[in-house]
Amino acid sequence: KVRHTETWTPSGDRLSGEITVAVFGAPGSGSAAASVAPTPNGSLLTLNGTVEFKVPLVGGTIESFIAREFARGIPDIQHFMTKWVTEHA
Repeated sequence: KVRHTETWTPSGDRLSGEITVAVFGAPGSGSAAASVAPTPNGSLLTLNGTVEFKVPLVGGTIESFIAREFARGIPDIQHFMTKWVTEHA
């Protein structure tokens, strides 16, 4: 089981997000910090994440899997951001 949580907080004309991934039954986790800032032509989404699993021999494989899951979630984050910016502009 994997639990994915996100918390987004507005601050002026910016939006900050914290994303966490917890894997039950495995010694590892992932987290990311995100921000959305205005630009002259729209908005810029910045996402920096870390995934770590402390499992000998297969830890790297699990880390790669979770990192791919983070990447697959980026379009959902972009959709959320577009909706939020539209509603709060």
